Amino acid sequence: MGEAVFGLVGVVVGALLSGGTEWMLARRREQRAARTAARVVRDELYLVAVWLEDLREGAWTLPEGWRYSEQVWREQRAHLAAILPYDQYARAQQAHQATARFSAWAAQRASEPGAPLPPQLEMWLRDLREGLQALLEVAR
Repeated sequence: MGEAVFGLVGVVVGALLSGGTEWMLARRREQRAARTAARVVRDELYLVAVWLEDLREGAWTLPEGWRYSEQVWREQRAHLAAILPYDQYARAQQAHQATARFSAWAAQRASEPGAPLPPQLEMWLRDLREGLQALLEVAR
């Protein structure tokens, strides 16, 4: 009888250790995927923030024909949503939206040289900075 109890305890302890290890490894994979996603998205958004700063200062350095690719965001947002606290994810989402709006404006401006700066420029910059900060906290 004692051997059966020891055997049962061994099976239970083994199952708990195996399950705990698997959970810990899955959590690490999630965190690694989110960190990678944050880095990829942040790199894309950072370039836009630099271009917006240049534009605000009177320089237009946007490469001809550039258009924001929402594919990067679509591919990475599930990883970000899985790991980021809501407020950080919301800031990253706002940065993405600001970038998409800037991209649409830039495409229009390319066909209308000399068009005035958009009144939303400061708001786009603010949203981008906040999103970049939120992503930086995860990307490290």
